[in-house]
Amino acid sequence: MENNKPQWQKRVDTTQYLYSSLIKNLKGDELKTDFFNADNYNFDANQLKLLEYYSDHQDEIVKLFSANLGQNWTWERIPIMAQAILIVCYCEVIVLDTPIAVAIDQALVTAEKYGQLDNKKFINAILDKVLKKD
Repeated sequence: MENNKPQWQKRVDTTQYLYSSLIKNLKGDELKTDFFNADNYNFDANQLKLLEYYSDHQDEIVKLFSANLGQNWTWERIPIMAQAILIVCYCEVIVLDTPIAVAIDQALVTAEKYGQLDNKKFINAILDKVLKKD
């Protein structure tokens, strides 16, 4: 079944799903089984591709973000919703070739909409470091 939702809503659905999977601490094949069976989300092919990339590269993605945090920060200290927003944005750029500026802007809109307003500057700074490396 085709998902005809607007792109931003698909991004939100993916972020919300990822948030719940992070809470459940799903990894690897367990995560893949879960999102391929997540009927209530009605993921399209691009969303599934993004989630599959994340499930295959979870440790690498967390290490990448961790390496770009300030010295007093750890990945575990970042609120789970902020983690989900960071991951979705990163995977969109890598997997779906979303332009960096667009992906970051949409991540910030998502952060604002879903109660991560305090973390908006933090999210922006981390995404700038991770995505704008040359």
